Amino acid sequence: MDVETLKRKFGLRVRSIRAGRDLTQEELAEKTGFSPEYVSQIERGKASPSFRAVSKIALAFEVEPRSLFDFSELQK
Repeated sequence: MDVETLKRKFGLRVRSIRAGRDLTQEELAEKTGFSPEYVSQIERGKASPSFRAVSKIALAFEVEPRSLFDFSELQK
């Protein structure tokens, strides 16, 4: 999988989890300490989040970081 595809799928996964928990981008931003713009960039596959950022997102969702990379539920 190339980097652009990985960023896009990661962003879709974050968006899917966030929406499934009825959180807005602003609420996720508040939980992670990120700006809403950065959350939007991640979800659109425009940003390459660091390990630290992945960890903060996982903590905000109360999931293991690896679950953010489970793309099996995404449409191809």
